[in-house]
Amino acid sequence: MLDKALLVLWCVALLETPPPAYSHPVSGQAIQLDVTPASGSGNQVRTHSISCTLNSSLTAMEKVTALTVYASKPYGKAGEFAPLASVDLWNSDPQVLNDVEASDVDVFGRIGTADNTKSQLVFSWKSPRNGQASQYKCIANGLDRNGRVVTISITSDAAMPSGSTSDGTSKDYLRLLTKNIMSGVANTTTEIEQSVHTVDTNVEKLQKNVDSLGEQLKTQNSTIEKLQESITSFTELYKLSYLMSNFDVSEVHRGSKYFVSRTVSPFNIQAADSLCSMLGGYLVEIDDDDEFNFVLKFVKHVGGARNFFTGGNDIEEEGVFKFWHSKRPVTFFTWGAASEPSNSLNNEHCIEIRFDHDRYNDWACNSKAKYVCEAPA
Repeated sequence: MLDKALLVLWCVALLETPPPAYSHPVSGQAIQLDVTPASGSGNQVRTHSISCTLNSSLTAMEKVTALTVYASKPYGKAGEFAPLASVDLWNSDPQVLNDVEASDVDVFGRIGTADNTKSQLVFSWKSPRNGQASQYKCIANGLDRNGRVVTISITSDAAMPSGSTSDGTSKDYLRLLTKNIMSGVANTTTEIEQSVHTVDTNVEKLQKNVDSLGEQLKTQNSTIEKLQESITSFTELYKLSYLMSNFDVSEVHRGSKYFVSRTVSPFNIQAADSLCSMLGGYLVEIDDDDEFNFVLKFVKHVGGARNFFTGGNDIEEEGVFKFWHSKRPVTFFTWGAASEPSNSLNNEHCIEIRFDHDRYNDWACNSKAKYVCEAPA
């Protein structure tokens, strides 16, 4: 725990301390990229660090989502960069990327908040390396108040030349960092304590909000369940009311009930089947002589018309009769005359039960008649 605290103090002090004279910052209005080399002689540069700082209050960003540092590829084409490290809104610790070994570097990062809009990412090598990059880039990603993506970037020439070598020591750079750390420890400690307190307070508030939201969701779910029950009850009552007003209902026969419309009106096979569906059924599909005799007896009992449409039809293909709802082929026929189905005027495509001979007849599908529905009991 002490080691982590010292590392945080080291990183924050490094960020808060103004860069030395040989630092090479490249600044925009809101984003700044600092490349700070250590001392050395000739082509020998011992180590260096890259620091990216974003002040989102100077941008259109309502929320900063990520800050990423890139390095140019030592042996790549101009303008080719590889990511070194990143810090984002969803991870408290910055991530080392690409082929960089975490044990070789020190990384510190934070995403700004509403109280402190400054986001930072600092990347430093612990020991000298050959083939360092000649350019560095920092990219900040975020969202504006309308939820649109906002991206800001900055590119800097690094102080360390590509392909430089090292004498294997970093004492001068560590001496400089120690001086910076000691000068900033007092203020940094207070800032860290204040930040920790702020985080704890925000976490407590967030937990209370989560608990409150959970209770609200429970209440809403209960209300929704009751509303659904009421809707179901109302639907059943409406169906019952509609049945009582518009249909005569048979007794149960072989697990089904039959409904006969009370109004004689122009038949529409699609609309009639939809009304049957409201009753939990479909236009009647008569499969055998026993079912036909039951339906015939019932429609005669109801009366009010001499023609009663069923679900059988050859609308799609003349002479090929199917049930409208299930699309099953009609296998039971009881035509009233040898000439039936006659398809008079090439306009008779719906099967009706006709009282003239108490049998089937093909008739124009828009004729005025009653119709029969069937539904499981």
